[in-house]
Amino acid sequence: RGLRHRPEARQLLHSLLRYAGSPAFAPRAELDTKLLEKLFGMDREKATRVMLHIHTQGKGVCGVFTFEIAETKVAQVSEYSQRHQHPLMCTMEEV
Repeated sequence: RGLRHRPEARQLLHSLLRYAGSPAFAPRAELDTKLLEKLFGMDREKATRVMLHIHTQGKGVCGVFTFEIAETKVAQVSEYSQRHQHPLMCTMEEV
């Protein structure tokens, strides 16, 4: 069964940011930090920590949301990445 068809009313999902390919550090770090601040409501310090984790580990959790919100975050990151020709992508996984 897909994530959408789960019976829980408030199913929670992780929004994960990942790199498609090699996570080259500069000059994308500033763009990643701005994305985390803008789309995930993080302050600069937390966005920087998450960005560094993504750059070193290849992925990182950006938040825990209901299905509908996680789905929106995935779409927003995809649109942002395409607009900026950036290899960042967002997926959602069940908590």
